[in-house]
This record gives sequence, C-alpha cells and structure tokens, in this order.
Amino acid sequence: MSRLFNPTTAIITWMSNPALPSLVWQIYDYSLEPFGSFFGVQKASEPVHIMMTQDDFKIMLVNHTPAPLKNMKYRVRILNLDGSVKYDETAAIPAAPASGALELRTLPPPAGLSAVHFVKLELTDPNGKLVSDNFYWKETAQDDLTALDTIPDVELEGRVTRRDAGGNCLLDVTLTNPTGNIAVMAHLQLRNQRTNRRVLPVYYSENYVSLLPGESRTIAIEAALEDLGGARPLVVVDGWNVAAKAMDFPGNGGAQIATNDNARVLRARARN
Repeated sequence: MSRLFNPTTAIITWMSNPALPSLVWQIYDYSLEPFGSFFGVQKASEPVHIMMTQDDFKIMLVNHTPAPLKNMKYRVRILNLDGSVKYDETAAIPAAPASGALELRTLPPPAGLSAVHFVKLELTDPNGKLVSDNFYWKETAQDDLTALDTIPDVELEGRVTRRDAGGNCLLDVTLTNPTGNIAVMAHLQLRNQRTNRRVLPVYYSENYVSLLPGESRTIAIEAALEDLGGARPLVVVDGWNVAAKAMDFPGNGGAQIATNDNARVLRARARN
C-alpha cells in the first residue's frame, strides 16, 4: 500500500478460501465465516486509507481515487497498555496526490512506553468527518507481545437496533467502551438465539475492532431471515480482553447481545 504504483502496481492475495477445513492462508473459511484477514484486506482496500508502515514506522496517506485530496487532517496517538496517552498530534494535510501514497511523518519514539503499546491513526475530511482509521500493536522488544497478557478485561456496552427489509435481518450494533482501558480486537458473531448456532453467511461492515477508552463504533450486520429460521438474532462478542454486557432489545422482532464465553482468550487476566 505505501509503495502504491512506485514500484508496486498490483498485489495478488492467495487464497480467498479453501475447499476443505483449514486455518491458514485464507480470508474466509469453507463455511463462509469471514476471518480477521478478511477485514484486514477490506480495511487496506478502502479508497482513501491512512496507515503505518511496519518496517520503518512511517505514517502514510494512500489515495486510490483519481482525484487529489485537499484540506484533510490526520491524528496520531500512541497509547500504553493501561490506556494512558503518551503522544497525541493532529496536523493538516494541504494536498495529497491522486492515485498515490503520501508520506506524512515518521512515528516519534516518546519516552515511557509500555512493553506493548498501541498506535491509533485517524484521517478526517475538511468537515471533520472520519474518512479512515487504523490501529496497530507495537512492541519495544522485537516480536515480544507477552505483555498483552497483563491488559485488564473490558466489558463493553452494546446497543442493537433491528429492522427487516427485502427478506433480510438488518442489525446496527453499537459497541461502547465505558472503561479507562483499551478493548483489543472486539469480534462480533451472529447466532440463532434459540439454538446458539452460527448464522451463515453473514455480512459485517467491519469486525475485530479495537476501542479506546470512551470510544464507540457501530457495525452493520446483514443476514437472510430464512437463515435465522424464525428465531431472534443473538449477537455474541469476544476478543483478546473483551466481554459484553448481556442485553435484550425487544423492538422490531427483537435481538440480543451477550458475551461469547466459549471463544474468550485463556490468559492470566488482570481484573479491573
């Protein structure tokens, strides 16, 4: 991405999915469950994209569109495992070329970073609307992410709004992090409330999202009503250090949200 058209002109991803059960080299599995890699590819393929290079930690604005961008702004934050902000900068981008990648700056190395820390990038348009965002883990000792075991658990608050149209069940799921800690890789999965079985295929607007303290994110989910078999939808939530407060939403046929306890990461958990 950061080498867009110079020297790279194309990238081929192999493979999209396997014919048999497998856990490697794919973006969705044989049962049509999208993996984290699917949403990574989706994020990287957005028309206007803010990113950090992994080899030299440069902040880049990638513009896939045929028109130049003007009067954009970017924000970069570096946060420790405890949620404290060690660096926060907002800067203007007067112009960015069409069909190219623009280097904005190199990530600074502030003092007092935890062994694993996080980088949050945001790009906004002239009206302040979020255009692109990105979230990275970064370690002070190469390839040592064991400090992630010490991050406190986070119970997210969720709200589900349901409407049905065109034979589909349409859900807007808003996740909010009410704590002072970072929620890492919150993952949603749609299930049949009656049987607790997965509903497949399902469209998620995004997934595996990380939420800073006080941050909210709304994810759209779409599935065929036929695949729900007349049952209410159940949205289950898991993640690295993530749980969700169980709630029932009776409107428009009803929906529920709860923690997916069977998918929670087993680790030495630090409690709030």
